[in-house]
Amino acid sequence: MGLDGHDRGVKLIARLLRDSGVHVIYSGLWQTPRSLAIGARDEDADCIACSMMSNSHLVLVPRLLEECRKVGRPDMPVNVGGIIPQEDVQTLLDAGVRRVYHTGAGLETIVDSVREVVKPHAPLQGASAAASLARRISMAHAKPSGKAQGRRPRRVVGITGAPGAGKSTLVASMAGEAVRRGRRLAVIAFDPMSPITPAGRPAPRGLQRRG
Repeated sequence: MGLDGHDRGVKLIARLLRDSGVHVIYSGLWQTPRSLAIGARDEDADCIACSMMSNSHLVLVPRLLEECRKVGRPDMPVNVGGIIPQEDVQTLLDAGVRRVYHTGAGLETIVDSVREVVKPHAPLQGASAAASLARRISMAHAKPSGKAQGRRPRRVVGITGAPGAGKSTLVASMAGEAVRRGRRLAVIAFDPMSPITPAGRPAPRGLQRRG
């Protein structure tokens, strides 16, 4: 989060987690606390792994926890790693951080910290509409052979094309116009060439991603 350009460590951790079977969604540099909270909510992530190298952890991490509450996921576990002074660790834990990791933390410890919070998907109680929708998608994804509840959409539009052809831009424009006209719609994005979710194979147990 923040204006921190140090990303080699977090990319290494992300790759090692993926190699260990964890589905990692890497948000990229210069995220805000709110953008991270919204992304984690919409992806129905099992936890947030926050890399802090800019000495702004006592400001940005509490804001991240607050934003998780505002977007309807106050239960979202947050782990923090990076250059964190020992005297600040308890302050972060008291604020609601689940674990704090320093330079030199072992891979198995980090992987276990993610696996410990992974639970079978169940409906969220008292969550926001967006958080509840994300959880319902996760539950449907976990049981693709089950019967879908609800009515079949009146119209289904499929869009495909080569990378960079402008599919996302077109979909965003169409969705924006539909919303402007007061219509309701759902957008489902799937990449059959993805090494994580190739056709016919469910995503690894861990963090589930849509789109």
